[in-house]
Amino acid sequence: MSCRTWLVLLSALLWASSVSTVHAGNNVWTSLGPGGGSVSALAIDPATPTTLYAATRGGVFKSTTGGSSWSAVNTGLTSTYVYALAIDLATPTTLYASTGGGVFKSTTGGSSWSAVNTDLTNLFYIYALAVDPATPTFLG
Repeated sequence: MSCRTWLVLLSALLWASSVSTVHAGNNVWTSLGPGGGSVSALAIDPATPTTLYAATRGGVFKSTTGGSSWSAVNTGLTSTYVYALAIDLATPTTLYASTGGGVFKSTTGGSSWSAVNTDLTNLFYIYALAVDPATPTFLG
């Protein structure tokens, strides 16, 4: 079976069960956070894979410990309901977040955010973001 098939089967099993801890062979899966509710998007720093960013209903959370601990990084966001994240692969400290208040950019690894809503006609419900790897200034 392909890896995708296994993931679909595992997802179906998790959905169908009401057990909070999942046993996978000898391993036990444990929730490590973040504390902002369900995660709608995850971005991984390609240069430092232990640096993760999670989009939640409580804002953007950052981990530099591979997910063992998380900190909120929401300075400048006008809404903490975050739908999507994108990371610039060439400059991983540059991130984009779509929120209930529009699209925001951070050039400081999430420490601060500023709106980049020029020419957007609808600031709400942007569920996906992508940085063009050939032209990182182009966000789609």
